[in-house]
Amino acid sequence: EADPEQSVTMNHESVYSIPANTTHIALEEGETVTVRDLLHATMLLSANDAANGLAPAVSGDLDSFVAMLNAQVQELGLQNTHFANPHGLDNSEHYVSARDMASITRWALDIDGFRELFGTLEYDFPETNKKNRDYEFINQDAILHDVNTVYYEGVEGGKLGYTDNARH
Repeated sequence: EADPEQSVTMNHESVYSIPANTTHIALEEGETVTVRDLLHATMLLSANDAANGLAPAVSGDLDSFVAMLNAQVQELGLQNTHFANPHGLDNSEHYVSARDMASITRWALDIDGFRELFGTLEYDFPETNKKNRDYEFINQDAILHDVNTVYYEGVEGGKLGYTDNARH
């Protein structure tokens, strides 16, 4: 568990172990951001570099974080999920069923602060030691925005994701 105000300095592996043609926010090696900023970038934009930045903040490195994820899956009794990376990009050893994802979400909703993060529609990403960012992250899940025809009243939050193999 990491404090949302904890500073995280992006390391080489977190930045460069994801393909450049995937979703990211162009975090740089040596760039310092908070856990809160990384959480919002991961949830609202599916920023793979942000997900990788969170992993060492929680567990020390990417592999230890993946081991923690898989231990949690076992604790929850899920049979159709195995994590191979922190970000969810395609990997033959990385899979999750829709039923298991619903179980993971139910579990996460009881974690302090997750429900608020899950329902965030917009987030202003602040300046860092490397970039004067003026980014406003907007949750792309149309079901959450009352200006969209697919808006569904009562939905508390959402997280989109896409890979070539898994699709939406």
